[in-house]
Amino acid sequence: MVWSLASIVTLVVGVITLAMTAIALHVGRRITRRSVAALLFAVGVWNVAYAIEIATPSLVVAELVGGVVKYAAVSAVPPILLIFVLRFTRRGRWISRPLIAALAIEHGCEWNTTDRGFARFPGLRWRHPLSV
Repeated sequence: MVWSLASIVTLVVGVITLAMTAIALHVGRRITRRSVAALLFAVGVWNVAYAIEIATPSLVVAELVGGVVKYAAVSAVPPILLIFVLRFTRRGRWISRPLIAALAIEHGCEWNTTDRGFARFPGLRWRHPLSV
């Protein structure tokens, strides 16, 4: 790997953000701890994956880490941010099955859940997490 100043700074920021995830789980308002921790985790993974992507000379590693891992973390940030804002403003009750289904359908996601109630939403791709 060829570590430039930009990749080193990005990696350090990612590692610090991942460390802050553990702190966020133990400090702060009880209602928002998990959503803040999830947001920090997604941003930390995004930073670490981007640092590896720009530091590696291998196209295969860049496509795997930069394509799959980085964009999984990037796509997780908006819904997690929405959940955080709704909980922070004490509107957590707005987080409902129809909202989750609408977000998943809008972004073309597959929803992994043990709740079979999501089968009632047409257009939602979902599966049980333990199914093969």
